[in-house]
Amino acid sequence: MPPHPSRPALDTLDEVLAYIERIPERMCAPPQPRFLHDLSAGLQGRGAVVELGTHAGKSTIALAHAQRSRPDGRPVHTVDLVEHPRLAEHLAATGLTDWVVQTQARSSTVAHGWSGPIELLWIDADHSARGLLSDLRLWTPHVVGGGVVAVHDYPGFHGADQKARAVRRFLLARPDRWRVISDREAGSIFAVERLPPAAPPSLLRRSLGRARWAAHSARFVVSEALDLRRG
Repeated sequence: MPPHPSRPALDTLDEVLAYIERIPERMCAPPQPRFLHDLSAGLQGRGAVVELGTHAGKSTIALAHAQRSRPDGRPVHTVDLVEHPRLAEHLAATGLTDWVVQTQARSSTVAHGWSGPIELLWIDADHSARGLLSDLRLWTPHVVGGGVVAVHDYPGFHGADQKARAVRRFLLARPDRWRVISDREAGSIFAVERLPPAAPPSLLRRSLGRARWAAHSARFVVSEALDLRRG
């Protein structure tokens, strides 16, 4: 757990949400910060919280405050290609400086060096279909069973469906792997939960399967032989 922040923190969620609302950035408007806070607060402590796309830090603050409130809380890892000068100010004002690890680099570069499990992956970076698809391909292998992937600005900007195309292709096409838990109930956030891997078939089930296949093959051979005799 990170050390206690060096300056007084905003203790309550209402205080933090009020501060977030005063940040002069249109992105991540209510009720999205509370939704992200609740996602972060409800984790099981089995992996990291990773944010792709930092901006002014509204979502960063919401995610990190939830982690600070947990006895097993972890720092939030936020990745952005661009430096945001006001972020440090906002983190200091909310007492969350020590609860955020900032990395200024391409998300793809960071993904190639990432090795730990992730329990919450919040994606608000490249908004193109190709960019989102790349982030999903590179980062979701680290998401644990029961972990969450949340995508911002779904289905896309200005009526476009660029994010929806990537979501359909990578997430919705695999209902055996991903379960939708929120489809824009909180603004433009789309979220899925990673399903645990299916249990491998038991030895008995494999044996029964082989027996059924053998019986089917035998019936086919007998049927073919009878047809030949009739002919």
